[in-house]
Amino acid sequence: MKQLVIRRKIVSDTVRELQKEHAKKKTSPILSELSKVLKAEMADFSKLFIVLDALDECNSDTRPELLSELASLGPQLHLLVTSRPNIGTVMQIFPKPIRLEIRASGKDMEKYLEKRIRMNENLREQVKGKFRKEITKAIIEKAKGMYIS
Repeated sequence: MKQLVIRRKIVSDTVRELQKEHAKKKTSPILSELSKVLKAEMADFSKLFIVLDALDECNSDTRPELLSELASLGPQLHLLVTSRPNIGTVMQIFPKPIRLEIRASGKDMEKYLEKRIRMNENLREQVKGKFRKEITKAIIEKAKGMYIS
């Protein structure tokens, strides 16, 4: 939302009122308040693109409400969500999403691990030869195509 607000020369009354109210109480706005402000701020745009990264890390109690609020923003919203697989909430709220599964290849992970070992002096000393290959292989197998750098 910050990106929408800073595009304007003057901060809207809606944003200013929300900020004042919560600054005075020393609280944070709730999702419905943020949604209301977002709807007001996006009124000047024919399209709005939102990237929601790591949805699987969102509290499972909050996730359906967040997605419902985003779905209510209407057809001008274009939403890109990243998540680990099998987040059923997305399928319930957006019944026909376009899905693209991205998995790290074993070769990519092997290159990444080799680079990390080479860059870290302690790892270079501890992980050598056959042991290094066994560790790399085990990590790749356990990761099942997912890794965090």
